[in-house]
Amino acid sequence: MKLKKLALGIVAGMTLSSGAFAANAIMFDMDGAGGAFAPQLIDTFDWLPGNALSIGSVGNFAPLPDGTSSQLVYQASLAVLKFGGNTFFAPPGKEFTIQASFWQSGAGVGSATAVFDLDKTKPSWLRIFFGDKNANDKTGLNYGDGTKILEGTVVSQTANITNNTIRRPSDFPAQGLDQKLDDGDDDGGVNSHQTTGSSELSVKVDFTDPSFFLSDIKSLKIGMEFNSNLRSPFNSINPSDSVVGQTPVYGGNGTMNGAFCGTTDPNKVCDFHTLADGNNTFNVAAVPEPASLALLGLGLGALGLGARRRKTK
Repeated sequence: MKLKKLALGIVAGMTLSSGAFAANAIMFDMDGAGGAFAPQLIDTFDWLPGNALSIGSVGNFAPLPDGTSSQLVYQASLAVLKFGGNTFFAPPGKEFTIQASFWQSGAGVGSATAVFDLDKTKPSWLRIFFGDKNANDKTGLNYGDGTKILEGTVVSQTANITNNTIRRPSDFPAQGLDQKLDDGDDDGGVNSHQTTGSSELSVKVDFTDPSFFLSDIKSLKIGMEFNSNLRSPFNSINPSDSVVGQTPVYGGNGTMNGAFCGTTDPNKVCDFHTLADGNNTFNVAAVPEPASLALLGLGLGALGLGARRRKTK
């Protein structure tokens, strides 16, 4: 009878402690193990507006056929790390940056509304770096020159883009691509259609630097969910001269982002350049915290001890 009560007590204890199980938060050290910053629980990486470039997704004189695959590259710097209502910043003089590359299959590209899905037949990657604060949104350089602290594979993606200039040209006329007015036009008069959209990625984490990610990402099967809002023209940062090493090729024979290429080459394709404002969270498998495991171990030990005592009677 005592053994039955003890066993029931262990089950009840496990049930009551379920609220202490890990869920969508990781232990993260903002300057690497041994630095001056204490590790913190983090559930969100909130990225500054960055650059996304859809390479070869716009046709010369007409939309590309539905199902055409094009490469998308993206990069940004981190704004803040979050946990609930708390925010944390990179150490002074340092920054976290992100870069990604994957392929997407489009439908309706070049029309008023386009949708995209991940092309799983092509390679993909996403990487997060930590290093000196030197990323430059004008040139697009130094987003991948730090220490790589995370790498993953894009496993799913959905996105949509609405081209308001095509949909309602009188209400949404083309504007200068660079609308970040505090530092002038850095794009030499390139114009852009006005567009809005959104994107969601799921990323399987393949590598983490244990000096930063103190949670065991791989064994806990943590995945990243990445959400972003897409728009053009750019209004809060500069459209970069290069994105993950790729120089944008604009439509309208180099004068209009979002328009058909408009050259004499019938096989010509050009790019579509958007601002991408994103954040990512982590999906963590439900794993007992160390205190819960210790309590369970004590309970099982007591159960075994009671069984041995019963046999000696």
